[in-house]
Amino acid sequence: MALHTNHPGYSTVTLPEIAVRIEWDQLQEGDFVGTLGAGTGGDDGHVVLFHSWVDSSRKRFKTLECRGSQGCVASERPKAFEVGSKSALPYKYKRVI
Repeated sequence: MALHTNHPGYSTVTLPEIAVRIEWDQLQEGDFVGTLGAGTGGDDGHVVLFHSWVDSSRKRFKTLECRGSQGCVASERPKAFEVGSKSALPYKYKRVI
């Protein structure tokens, strides 16, 4: 929803079609971090919006993410958090103008 893609939108499996992988030091507010691509359907994938780094160590970052019954909430995540056997990576939306 945050990317304003057409209905029905993208899943963690297909989101890389409209994103480019970036380095951790390139993250900017509005980029996203997730376990994406093949093998990340259902509970095996997750994506969050990057807000900012928690501190200058850049080991944790602030996010906005949707968590089922909790709704969309502000949270914190460690860099390269894991979901199943995959580690999260940073991405930038390709259609940014």
